[in-house]
Amino acid sequence: MFFVVMGQVAVNVNGQTLQIHGPRQSFCEIALVKIIEMLSKGTTAEEARARWMRGAYIVALERCELLELHAEDARELIRMAPNLWFTLQEMA
Repeated sequence: MFFVVMGQVAVNVNGQTLQIHGPRQSFCEIALVKIIEMLSKGTTAEEARARWMRGAYIVALERCELLELHAEDARELIRMAPNLWFTLQEMA
């Protein structure tokens, strides 16, 4: 999952721009949630990522600064704050 700090990115699927995200917005929430679910069921991290990467292509429309939240880090945060899981699901 990525958070836009600065700049804009376009979310493209099948060559069409579906959304444009700017500062304080995020993308790839669905992939993060699905990967966490698969990891919880015993799927390896490699298998989970292979299944859920590339649902859409993200194109920077200008110079960007992004923050990245990896599934493993998100799982650790969820262990510390279980309600975060529900927030991630709502975002997805």
